[in-house]
Amino acid sequence: MSFFDKLGKTISDTTHSVVEKTKSSTDTIRLNGLISDEERLINAAYLNMGKKYAELHSGDAEPEFQEFLSAIAASQEKISGYREQIRKNKHLLVCQSCGAEIPETVLFCTKCGAENPVGKRLAEERAAKEAAERAQREAEAAARQAAAQQNAQPQYTYTQPPVSGEVCPSCGKPRTAGAMFCTFCGSRFVSAEPTAPAAPEMPAAQPTEPEVTYAPEETPAAPETAASIPTPVAKPIPAAVPAAPGRTCPTCGKPVPDGNRFCTCCGAKVDEETPAAPAAPSPVLENAAPAASAAERICPTCGNPVPPQNKFCTSCGTPVGE
Repeated sequence: MSFFDKLGKTISDTTHSVVEKTKSSTDTIRLNGLISDEERLINAAYLNMGKKYAELHSGDAEPEFQEFLSAIAASQEKISGYREQIRKNKHLLVCQSCGAEIPETVLFCTKCGAENPVGKRLAEERAAKEAAERAQREAEAAARQAAAQQNAQPQYTYTQPPVSGEVCPSCGKPRTAGAMFCTFCGSRFVSAEPTAPAAPEMPAAQPTEPEVTYAPEETPAAPETAASIPTPVAKPIPAAVPAAPGRTCPTCGKPVPDGNRFCTCCGAKVDEETPAAPAAPSPVLENAAPAASAAERICPTCGNPVPPQNKFCTSCGTPVGE
């Protein structure tokens, strides 16, 4: 029995020792935790005391604290720079009135309603940029339209008309060959004495039979007998007289035959310089039968015959249609 008693006592002592040690360890841990809490409170008190001292004596602190205050100021400046960079990345800024962070593009603070000068400046710059881009687009469109119109229009090459040796007496510009008026000032050129063109060599005149023309028959108002119809009298058509070397029309410059008082090309009146020799009258054919010819014409004004090639009557100047 003594063995078992000794064994039981040993186990009891050991258990009691373990319990005591466990209790002691737990209590130690609890006490260490309390100490740590108190130390954190002390550190917080030191921190608040130092912060308070730095705020109150930043400018008149003792030399022993000046090093710490300088380090704190440098760190605060760096933090401010980092925060400003973050705001720029987010396109934010600080309101000058209330200090709230607002978007940089707004015209007024969303917290206090104060005007945002940065937002106003950005809006003006954006409006100016848009106006410049719009003007550039309009100019490019106008240039493209002008180029398209220029390419669509045919290209004409102006050829300078031939210039004669004469000059305009009003403006002194050279006279265009054949022009009756100056192409620069519109003044009429004073024609000098016309130079008689060289008379072309005419072939020998061949004897021709005199051409005759007949007055048109008048339509009777009432039917008459054949005996009462008057017999038409044939009138000779004077042959065209060749142009004299010294007579030309002062308006168109074409030669005018002698004896004509009007130009046969333009109808202008021509003063007679030298009377033309009267042509020998052709004999009047009595009781000649009328010949139908489309080339024979009579002047409606004076009744004189008009040669087929003439556009105006050589006696009175009346225009004669074709």
